[in-house]
Amino acid sequence: MAGLSLGPAGIYFVVCATVATERVRNARWAQVAYAVPAAHDHDVRTLRRLVFGTLVLAGVVVCLAIAARFSDGPLGPFPGGKLSGVPVTEPVTDWTALLRAVGHVELEVSPKHPRSLTTSYIVRDGVLYVPSMFAAHKRWPKEVLADDRVVLRIGGGLYERRAVRVTEPAEIRALIRARDASTRDDLDVGELPTWYFRIEPR
Repeated sequence: MAGLSLGPAGIYFVVCATVATERVRNARWAQVAYAVPAAHDHDVRTLRRLVFGTLVLAGVVVCLAIAARFSDGPLGPFPGGKLSGVPVTEPVTDWTALLRAVGHVELEVSPKHPRSLTTSYIVRDGVLYVPSMFAAHKRWPKEVLADDRVVLRIGGGLYERRAVRVTEPAEIRALIRARDASTRDDLDVGELPTWYFRIEPR
């Protein structure tokens, strides 16, 4: 996993957050409170602080999301840019050992306009799968359906692969059972909000 450094994206984030704070501090709404009767001064000050804090937080979140798009990999929940690392060309026949001490993987999608994100994974019989909860409401699963070429970054290594959506009900049930042993054999997987992608060689 790439470490966070104060590169161009970090500098942009700091500048953007500072500008957002100063704009809020000088906003005209901050002066309106002085026209309110003195009896309500305490409530007004509390409201001003609340609104000020909310706007600053919103500005920081927006700046962080923009900065992430120019970073080497995702920043927490925010998608990042193109992944860098050492290309690994050797075939992987079993992902179990490689991912034994890894909680999540970084996934780069959309080769024409690279975008990266952090995702969980499932290894079943040595095969790597990437799930997407509520996939119909997310952007990246649709991008993968349009172009299945992806890049995985694991321990600084880059693995160029294909992400193929799993559609076979029995295979989907087996993946669900890998996390929930009580899954029924007759479970209807047609309406599940989670999509599963099998990672295959290019």
